[in-house]
Amino acid sequence: MIQLRDVNHHICSVDGDLEILKAITLQIDAGETVAITGSSGSGKTTLLGMLAGLDIPTSGEIVVEGSNLTTMNEDQRALFRAKSVGFVFQSFHLLDALTALENVLLPLELAGNNQGEAEAKAFLEQVGLSHRLKHYPSQLSGGEQQRVAIARAFAAKPQYLFADEPTGNLDQATGSHIIDLLFDLNRQHKTTLVLVTHEPRLASLCRRQIVIENGQIISDKKSELSDV
Repeated sequence: MIQLRDVNHHICSVDGDLEILKAITLQIDAGETVAITGSSGSGKTTLLGMLAGLDIPTSGEIVVEGSNLTTMNEDQRALFRAKSVGFVFQSFHLLDALTALENVLLPLELAGNNQGEAEAKAFLEQVGLSHRLKHYPSQLSGGEQQRVAIARAFAAKPQYLFADEPTGNLDQATGSHIIDLLFDLNRQHKTTLVLVTHEPRLASLCRRQIVIENGQIISDKKSELSDV
């Protein structure tokens, strides 16, 4: 379970303090599928980063399974992310000096799995990249890099999977396959899936849709529809 209690976040700019999130109180239960939507600049990606422990708010609390992320130092939050979090960034965040296989293998090694190569290869095969194992990011297309990033997020079988526009750089066919993988992981491993998307179809596949505008939640609805 993830709980946000009166979370506020602001940054200093040349024009003064800029409020990014305002009084966000939210609970996400284990195993939920949640879509966060909103216009550009609404704060949805910042909120996603807070949920994943990538950043901490200016004020308020973020509690995950009883652990308060806002009182942890960066090393403690990094350990939490390594053990519990998978994150798919819109801009991939692959390591240029590592091959596709090595990028996917990295979180397994960080988690202490020294026999993870077969698992890393299996996840790359799932996203259709078994023929690109030894290629570096610069040798891959944008869509291929996104698939490597998704395989990397899947590899450690995280308790929480966060995705920022996971299909934004993919063609329709590949995007549909990635959507299937996201929800398969949710079902098979009871992974909590939280994603930011501008695609209504992808948002509709989640059992819960949260709309954020101007840093505030304006809608939070649950659906009885089954996942894909």
